Amino acid sequence: MINLLSTSAKKKLWNQYLLRLGAVLFLAVAFLEVFAAAIFVPAFYSVYLTTSSISGEIERMKASSPEENKLTIEAIKEVRKDLDLLKKGDYSTNTMPTALLTSIIGVKPRGITINTFSYASANETATIQLSGVAASREDILIFKNELGKNQNFEKPKSGEYIIKKTDIPFSITLNTIK
Repeated sequence: MINLLSTSAKKKLWNQYLLRLGAVLFLAVAFLEVFAAAIFVPAFYSVYLTTSSISGEIERMKASSPEENKLTIEAIKEVRKDLDLLKKGDYSTNTMPTALLTSIIGVKPRGITINTFSYASANETATIQLSGVAASREDILIFKNELGKNQNFEKPKSGEYIIKKTDIPFSITLNTIK
């Protein structure tokens, strides 16, 4: 095949080819951008709504939290004071309250749940009162016997476990030995 076009016509034809190719590439890129925008705009909008709602919640929490923070800080201070009392111990007794509590928890069987614990000291003795729930009579008997074996306490005495067979509420008062 022989090309009979003149060089100026060939250049004109080449320029039109490049122009059409550029137009096709431009339209393809524009189509891809529109397609990407159509896909990502809803996702971006969803993220924007989620972010704005979370920031609104954070601002609302910040507005309501100063009073609650003060109450929490006060409660923490009270707990720390109580813990300091337990850590310091009473120098009139030979054993620190934390050691007594640790020895009590160490002999507690699985069926015993201790709900309250109170510690008071007078003169040279300390009184510890425990209350809770025992799953069975055997659990409360084992617990009381183990507490009686402890050299720091007098043997506890109570009889509330005789009436019920399961879920027995109990209260034990332990006195330290002088």
